[in-house]
Amino acid sequence: MKRILFVAILALLAFIPNAQATHIMGGNVSYTNVGYDSISGMYEYEIRLSMYRDCFSIIPFSFIQPIWVYEQDTANPTADKNLVLSHNMFLTSTTPVNPPNQNDSCEFISNICVEEGVYVDTIQLPGSPGGFHVIADICCRDNGILNINSPGTTGINYYTFIPPTNIDNTSPQFPQIPVPYLCAGDTTNYSNTAFDPDGDSLVYSFTTPLSGTAIGASPPTPNPYPWPINTVSYVGTYSQLDPFDLTGIATIDPATGISTYMVPNAGDYVVAVQIEEYRNGVLIGVTRRDLQIIAITCSNNPAPALDASTSTNH
Repeated sequence: MKRILFVAILALLAFIPNAQATHIMGGNVSYTNVGYDSISGMYEYEIRLSMYRDCFSIIPFSFIQPIWVYEQDTANPTADKNLVLSHNMFLTSTTPVNPPNQNDSCEFISNICVEEGVYVDTIQLPGSPGGFHVIADICCRDNGILNINSPGTTGINYYTFIPPTNIDNTSPQFPQIPVPYLCAGDTTNYSNTAFDPDGDSLVYSFTTPLSGTAIGASPPTPNPYPWPINTVSYVGTYSQLDPFDLTGIATIDPATGISTYMVPNAGDYVVAVQIEEYRNGVLIGVTRRDLQIIAITCSNNPAPALDASTSTNH
């Protein structure tokens, strides 16, 4: 009887708009330059999409996640973007994300559950003097987010830019999970530091999270893609510079990506980090990371020590 009821609930959800809603908690998309295929005359890139979800939601990761690739028009750089490739990515792994430092003086509440889903595949793109915008639009965000309007019906956009194909480039890579657990009221250092396989100079900044075009479980592929990409709408006095409101703290070192957070009140908040990639002083790439900050109630804790290779939350 219970199994029949569960199947019935899933069948009903399939017909409800935004049935895929209220569970996405951040992530990012990155790429690795695989090389040039002389037989096909195409450039190959391995795309990696890392997503995070509230695993208490009954909606699992989709087995198939489309990504869209749009070409940059050098003659009209601010115009809407024309579709070059629509490609289905397949879920390759899922991993639980456990709260860190569970054996120290932090008291982590037990009702937090985060899961990572990873999609990896190789795509082929034609030569381009302008480069490509790689986009995944997904609906929708975790309904418990406090600093943006209507999070349960607001999409999330994963974005990165591939430079012109005459530039051999691999995007910056993040070694840390993008769902930091912080103690409400504590000032905490967190590493948003990425490493660049090509040795390019990276500049970090906070930016407004992207909402994209997704408004349902299976959004159509926009062509052309409306530019600029839609962003989230903040609640009240929350903003890109004050994602934890005016009494909170959010700063980022532009050279290292190390961030300082102080979240006054427990709850979930969304923050976005942008990395600009420079080679010989020229901007060649942009990568974004969407983070859901989870501020929880903790016991008294010693101040953390942090370097660019680790992150510690107390």
